[in-house]
Amino acid sequence: MEEYSIGIIKPDAMRHCQEIIPIIETQGLKVISQKIVRLDKPSLMEIYKEHIDKDFFQSLCDFMRSSECLAFIVKGNNAIKALNEIVGATDSRKAKPGTIRNKFGTDIQKNAIHSSDTEEHFKRELKILFPDFIVEKSFATRDECSGFLYYTKVKLLH
Repeated sequence: MEEYSIGIIKPDAMRHCQEIIPIIETQGLKVISQKIVRLDKPSLMEIYKEHIDKDFFQSLCDFMRSSECLAFIVKGNNAIKALNEIVGATDSRKAKPGTIRNKFGTDIQKNAIHSSDTEEHFKRELKILFPDFIVEKSFATRDECSGFLYYTKVKLLH
């Protein structure tokens, strides 16, 4: 199933952007949009909201705000799962050889890259990082398309 995902190359790996993006693209994902961002605290609170109450949250925010990051959107078959496999385990020291975190990360926080781990997280991160991006909607059947168009028309009328 073709879908989208988001990645963020973190401050510790920005010098490796020209190596990281080709790794992702040679694994079958296509980077369709990218931009340099300077993340602020409200954005990070939304991106990492599952971690707000954890001890490491403040240091994670401080680290992510320490310098620019590269945010990007990928498109491809099962993009969320595929990107997470390319990225590797959160703790770089435990990431499989050949993954981005194994190659460019150093620990659990300075782990080179963030990636959406669910469709819900992708949608939330998309609103923050690429608010003007429109996700293409494809349909498996004509009925799905008709239902979507009907729903959209009704929603727009109200």
